[in-house]
Parts: sequence; C-alpha cells; structure tokens
Amino acid sequence: TWIARGPVVPNLMATVAQVQVRLWLHSGALEQAKAWLSQQALPPPATNTLLSEGDEALRLASARVLLAAGQAAAACVQLELVEAAARRGNRLAALIEALVLRACASPGPDEASAILREALTLGLSRGFRQVFLEDARRLIPALERCQELTGVSELLAALRESETRHPAESPLTAREVEILRWVASGLTNPEIGARLYLAPGTVKAHTAAIYRKLDVANRAEAIAKAKDLGLL
Repeated sequence: TWIARGPVVPNLMATVAQVQVRLWLHSGALEQAKAWLSQQALPPPATNTLLSEGDEALRLASARVLLAAGQAAAACVQLELVEAAARRGNRLAALIEALVLRACASPGPDEASAILREALTLGLSRGFRQVFLEDARRLIPALERCQELTGVSELLAALRESETRHPAESPLTAREVEILRWVASGLTNPEIGARLYLAPGTVKAHTAAIYRKLDVANRAEAIAKAKDLGLL
C-alpha cells in the first residue's frame, strides 16, 4: 500500500507537526510549542548531513520555536543545516524559508537584508509570498533595504496593511481562532479534535460559535471572513 512506500508517512507527519507549531506560535501558545520541541530527538547537526523533506520540516519548525523563545543562535544552527541540505537537494521552498528565518534571527536590519535579498530573488519571481508575509513584523526593516528588487514594494505594502489589522479585537477566542485555522487547512471536525485532544462534538460546538460570531453560514464563508479580519 501507499503507507509502505518509503518516507511518505514520516514526511507527512513532519508536515503536520510543522503546521501545528505555526498555529501554536501564531496563537501565542509558546509553552505548547516549547513542550513539543523538548520531545524532538533531532540528531546533532552536521553540514554534510543528508536530510529528508520530513527532517527539513522538523528542523524548520524547531527553528521557529527557538526564535520565538529568544534563542536565535540555536535557531541558526538548525537553519544553516537546512539551508545546506536544501541547496544540495534543490528544494527551493525549504531554502527560501530557511533564509527568511535566518533573516529574522539576524541581529540587525543590515545583516538581515543581506540574507533576505537572496530569498526575495529566488521567491518573488516564482510566486512565493506567504513565507514573507508570515514574518511581517520582523522583516519590514530588512525589506525596506531591498526595495530595488522587483515586487518588494508591493510586498511591503501588503505587510504594512497586515500590521494595521488588530486580530486581538476579533470576537473569537484564542481556541476558536486555532480551530478556524485548522478548518482552513481542510481538516474535518474529528481530525481537528484528534490534533487538539478534543471530542468531535466539542469541535462542532466551537465551529458553530465561530459561524455565529462571524455571521457566516459555512466553512467557506468563515474562511473568507477570517481572511478579511486578518485572522488567517
């Protein structure tokens, strides 16, 4: 069966973990993210290590947690390993994300812009935008030094617009926002419940509350409204 085919399942599980970490950090659940990181048994880094896509995803997620916890040097150790492996394997998405996070970990905008410039050159012409939008607050000073690159001015405008939104003023609770983000990822109520250790009925009650508070009738409308509010 497809389950037995090589690294498919480990890579998928690593991708799910990467999404979970992003959701925790986006919703302010740093302690949950740090607890996840403490359970990871990543092998000691070596610049010539061959990494699977799953390994890259786990190290990128780990670097995000380390950055959020103020451990930039430790984050860079993981990011430099991913960057080297992504270059060897020609994995563009992993390379761009590693460069963006290294820019976020840099001590100042001049150092950050030097790293970010390569990510922008590689990514913007190929349609990569969300990876830059995700780290708006940290990237704006560095992006301002890269405006000679095509597409950066438009990206800055989008970042500044996102900075003016106030998700904290949303009618949704932190738990409802977390569930809504899983809804947007395409998971069913039972699947969301399994991720969050909630009964499917509890998830259903939360989604009903989300629809009521956003004044929408279904998932598609909830996702669209949430994007308008800056929640997704």
